[in-house]
Amino acid sequence: DEDVHKDTVKAITTYFSITEAEVEDMLTDKTSLYKVVLKKLSYDEVKKFNDFLETKDAKNVKGVWFEEEYERYYPNNQLACHLLGFTASGNIGQGGIESYYNDQLNGTNGREYGYLNEDLSLERTVKTPINGNNVVSTIDINIQTIAEEEAKKFEADPGAENVSVLIMDPNNGEILAMYNTHGFDPNDAYSSDTLAYQFDTNEEGDEIPADQVAATVEGLTDEQKLEALNKVWRNFCVSDAYEPGSTFKPF
Repeated sequence: DEDVHKDTVKAITTYFSITEAEVEDMLTDKTSLYKVVLKKLSYDEVKKFNDFLETKDAKNVKGVWFEEEYERYYPNNQLACHLLGFTASGNIGQGGIESYYNDQLNGTNGREYGYLNEDLSLERTVKTPINGNNVVSTIDINIQTIAEEEAKKFEADPGAENVSVLIMDPNNGEILAMYNTHGFDPNDAYSSDTLAYQFDTNEEGDEIPADQVAATVEGLTDEQKLEALNKVWRNFCVSDAYEPGSTFKPF
């Protein structure tokens, strides 16, 4: 139907950041009847479009729908980032608690499917979704915050390439704080903003101007960037071996 085609294209291009040519390319592609046009739309963006669908002007708009997805959000940003880890596409845990307890946290998706029985009648079966479990850590947010602040001060003066802090309850071994400098925001774990410290000095230890550092980071290949990000994500407290030295002799 020409009116359906025209009004649907107009509605999509009006409410979303997509061109008419892009929509037309999708509509003329005969290889698939299902196209994912945009991802991670905000609630407000979807609501405006859905509100329009309720009006009489949208009577010819067909074939557009939205699928909900869950996304982990970290309200404290960088706090305890190495301990928590983060989630990648599909809500898959990467590093820290997120990775170790990924199966527990994600639960199981539900689904509905049909099949034909002996009488060739359609039977429908619903597999009920199972919510993921909650994980409660022993981290004390106040102790964690203080540990991070003091570690950052020590990193600046007298100075260190890396500072790691592990605070435990001596009565039961519970971990109250765990921190490494050079953290990241789990809400944006792939950001290049966290990489500058790896390129801000030359082999002689002299500081490199900020604009040159930014240009170096910008020029990294995908493989080089991922290698640098893995250094940021690495939890020194649990992933690196080190000798505690004389301070450990009393034990």
